[in-house]
Amino acid sequence: MEINTSEKDKVANAYIDKIRLSTCGGGDGIVIKTDSKGAFLFDKAFMETLGLPQYDNIHIIKVVGDGMFPTIRGGDLIMVCPTENEGGRIFNGVIYVAAINGDLAVKRVFYNPKTRGITLKSDNKECEAITFGDGELGMCKIIGRVVGIFNKLA
Repeated sequence: MEINTSEKDKVANAYIDKIRLSTCGGGDGIVIKTDSKGAFLFDKAFMETLGLPQYDNIHIIKVVGDGMFPTIRGGDLIMVCPTENEGGRIFNGVIYVAAINGDLAVKRVFYNPKTRGITLKSDNKECEAITFGDGELGMCKIIGRVVGIFNKLA
């Protein structure tokens, strides 16, 4: 999708792709595929208030399901900052998009330094946590940190 903008507009604004994420397994593990569904225009000053001075590869994704209810509801749009933008760091207790055995999930990530494993937890109390031990981490790929939630007020 091509967006016509003036040079002044490009300096003041960040264009964030709305994408559909999908995964597929393969010999090299989980592969993330994206399908662009347009773009959103954000003021760069607003992006910096979210702690995002770098806008490369930031995406907006529509959430399906209620695993993070009440924090995030099905149909909400989430802004995701890829872990590559943050040097691969994972922050404990923060919400991330993860690929698990070919499926995508939005969960809080907790690292256990004692076991060197991670646990993915839903805010929805009806959903069970998923734990990956040190030898199982290849079954889970942390894609990016959720830095914004956009929803329609009822």
